[in-house]
Amino acid sequence: MGILNIAPAERAGAHLLIQLYGPPRSGKTYTALRIARGMVGPKGKIGMLDTESGRARLYSDNVPGGFVVGELTPPYTPRRYLEAIEEFLRYGVDILVVDSFSHCWEGPGGVLEMADQAEENGRKGLLKWLRPKRDYKKLVSFLLSTRLHMILCSRAKQPIVEAVVDGEKTLVTQPSEPIQDKRLKYEMTIVVPMTLDGGYETDPGRLKAPGDLAHLFRGELLDEQTGAAIAAWVKGGKPVDHALELLRRAGFDAAAGGTALFTKWWNSAAVRGRRKALRPDLDNLASIARAADDEIARERQAVAAARQQRVDTALLDDPFGKIPIRGNGGLDRSTVASRGKARQPACEGAR
Repeated sequence: MGILNIAPAERAGAHLLIQLYGPPRSGKTYTALRIARGMVGPKGKIGMLDTESGRARLYSDNVPGGFVVGELTPPYTPRRYLEAIEEFLRYGVDILVVDSFSHCWEGPGGVLEMADQAEENGRKGLLKWLRPKRDYKKLVSFLLSTRLHMILCSRAKQPIVEAVVDGEKTLVTQPSEPIQDKRLKYEMTIVVPMTLDGGYETDPGRLKAPGDLAHLFRGELLDEQTGAAIAAWVKGGKPVDHALELLRRAGFDAAAGGTALFTKWWNSAAVRGRRKALRPDLDNLASIARAADDEIARERQAVAAARQQRVDTALLDDPFGKIPIRGNGGLDRSTVASRGKARQPACEGAR
C-alpha cells in the first residue's frame, strides 16, 4: 500500500487546527469557545484543556450548551499535554480547546526549562535539546495526525531587535508572535492574531486562513456563526472514533520507539481486533519505526562522542593527574571518565 495511502482528495472529513494568539484581555478563550460551539453544533461536546488556573470556568454561563473542562497543572511537559489530550479523547469530546498551549514551550516544566535542566546536569549544546525536542515533536505529530478539531490558544510576545534607524542603532519592537516553537503556526489551518476584547489583525501577511474562508475574517467579531461556516466548509466528515484515535496515538508512540517496540505493540491483544481499521496507517507506522531506529543510533553516537570528548579534555587538562596506570606504564583510559567522581592515588591501580 505504501506509506502515503494515496487516494482522491476530498475536503470532507478533514480535521482543523486553529490557533488564536494574543496578549492578555485579547479575548482568546471566549472567542475559541464560541467558534467551537458553532463548529460542533448545539449538541456537540466541547472540551477545554485549561492551564490558566480554571479561568475558562468564568465563561461557563456564556457559551450555549456549556462545555467540559480539565485543568492541567505543572509541570507542563509535552508528555503531560499528550496525556491530557488522550483523556479528552477517552471522554468523547467533538472538539478540544487548549488554553494555553504556550505553557508547553515556556511554562514550568516546558521545553525551554527541560533544556535548562539538561544543561545543569552536564548536557551541553545539541545534547541538551535531545529529549525536549523529541517529546515536543511527538506532541506536534499527535496534533497533526489526530482526527479531532482543535483550537489552540497561545500567549503572545513582541520581539525586540536591534536595528539602524536614521543612521543610529536603536531597539525596535516587532509585531507580536505566539510563545511557542516558531514553526508551529505554519502547521495550522487558521491562525488569528488577536488584539483586544475579541478584535484581531486582518493583514493577510499576519492572518492565515484558506481562501474559501477569508471572508469570515474581515474584522467582525468571531462567534458561533463563524464556527458554523467553518464546519460547513468541511461538512461530511465521519464522527470521531475516539477509541481508534487513542489506538493510533499508541501506534505512533510505539513506532517512535523503533521497530522492536512497534512489532511488540502490533502483535498485542489490544491491536489484533482492530488491525483492519489500522491497516491504512501500517506502512507509515513501519516507516516511522525504521526512521526511529536510525535516530536512536545517531543519538547514541552523539552521546558516545560527547563522552569521548570529555575523556580527551580531561587528559589534555591534566595529563599527569591521578589516573590509574596500566602495567605497561600507559594511562588506563577506561577510568578517566569517572575521575571527577572518585579520584584514586596513582599507585592504587598497581596494587
